Amino acid sequence: MEQTVFLFKPYGEYEQHKVVKLPVKEAEQLKTEGLAVETSRGKYDDFREQAKQLHSKFKREETKIKQKDHPLQTKEVKEYELKQLNKQYRKESEALEAEYRKYREQAIEEAHTKAAQASISVRESDKQVAEQLSNRLALSAQTAVGDSAKSEFITQAKRDISKLSDEQKTALQGCIGKVLDKIDDSKHQRAIINEVSDVRNMDLLGAKAAEQLPYTANIEYTRVKVADKAYKANRIVGQTQK
Repeated sequence: MEQTVFLFKPYGEYEQHKVVKLPVKEAEQLKTEGLAVETSRGKYDDFREQAKQLHSKFKREETKIKQKDHPLQTKEVKEYELKQLNKQYRKESEALEAEYRKYREQAIEEAHTKAAQASISVRESDKQVAEQLSNRLALSAQTAVGDSAKSEFITQAKRDISKLSDEQKTALQGCIGKVLDKIDDSKHQRAIINEVSDVRNMDLLGAKAAEQLPYTANIEYTRVKVADKAYKANRIVGQTQK
């Protein structure tokens, strides 16, 4: 059994804010530690199930036609029936895929609208905490000389930022630039950005989750199209070489 979660922090090979499927026990542990939250892929799984059923039906009918044993079932008749079956499968699959693409675009658009309108109330005291921390971090970054000192600074900076509330992190996002300007390593900059971005408001993060909806729900049909394309290409090459 697996569970779909949205990661608040980088985990293993996965980057921050990724939607991933993990074994239930592993997912529950991350949720308990506050590193992830269970999420949904909306109607994607429903579309996937429809696509699987379409493909299964197509394969069943294809097998029936190929295995027909009747005097009137000539090679030409079978080829015609298979061609018609393939045409119907393509028509239904294209319709399903068009419906899914429309759903995906709408889901992303709605998530972006919700994110744009999301609000975290930042008090004056939150701004003061953020401003003072950014000043201290900028000074520390300026005086961190050598790889060891720089790594130690990043570790401490991440630890300090992780202690902030969502409101304070939101305020810090407006003044973290002065700290990043003092860091000359892009990897270290990314580590700080990830920490400041760890605001756990799903209204804000919903767009990032929605954008990770798979581009297609009909994997089987995509494979059929790729196979057909490769077959046609090989035929053309074969005819050219004759």
